[in-house]
Amino acid sequence: MRNLPPKELFGFTRGEAEYPYDRDKWAMAIDLNKCNGCNACVVACQSENNIPVVGKDQVMRGREMHWIRIDRYYEKAKSATNDPSSDDDSLFNPPTFFQPVPCQQCENAPCEQVCPVGATAHKRRRSETT
Repeated sequence: MRNLPPKELFGFTRGEAEYPYDRDKWAMAIDLNKCNGCNACVVACQSENNIPVVGKDQVMRGREMHWIRIDRYYEKAKSATNDPSSDDDSLFNPPTFFQPVPCQQCENAPCEQVCPVGATAHKRRRSETT
């Protein structure tokens, strides 16, 4: 039997302390060094979960519907002399880094299986009680 903390510490919130989860727990990790921002995971999620396509005019209004998105970050590059005539190509094409932001609700995620570079890893973790 598990030793649970007193219920007074939790107030009205109910969580694993009050409702123990004794089954296996799953975790998915995404290797940010491998992700190339191809959006295959976004398309797989959208098609597997029947997320409606909203159309071009709604996308322009910022009303896209996705449970996963890929954030893009650009490395800040500076000119050595701050003279625009001496700018090199790295200022116009900076290194880009991608960070997928998944929904974290799928047990068998479609976004994991379609990754062309294998950036996703899914592993089962045994519950602490077993």
